[in-house]
Amino acid sequence: MRCTQFIGLNERGKKYVEGKKILLYTDDIVRHHADGRIEHIENLDVYGEDIKRIPGKYEAEGLGETIALCGYEFRDGSKVYEKVQEIQWSSGPMIFTCLVKENEMVIEETLWTDKEIDDEV
Repeated sequence: MRCTQFIGLNERGKKYVEGKKILLYTDDIVRHHADGRIEHIENLDVYGEDIKRIPGKYEAEGLGETIALCGYEFRDGSKVYEKVQEIQWSSGPMIFTCLVKENEMVIEETLWTDKEIDDEV
């Protein structure tokens, strides 16, 4: 089965925003996979702000697949954003993200290492 695999943030990135992000809403998500399978994810807590959507591999095939990259607002008013760091291929694209500040400066501690990416792939 081929599908877009959104890996997202590594554990350090998740930890960076953990406890500082604000719960905006709870949503139900429907994912349409290339093999025709439909996956329902109910009551997904959405934190931060959906700031950008990028097309998944199968968007062009009419499956409506898009990937949300999120922004996070901290209680002190500062913001960080998810940015695609790297895309690898394993039965479809695997999207790895890191965090950047408002000025696009990468937060180094949230970068995936080559070994971590290799371990995921």
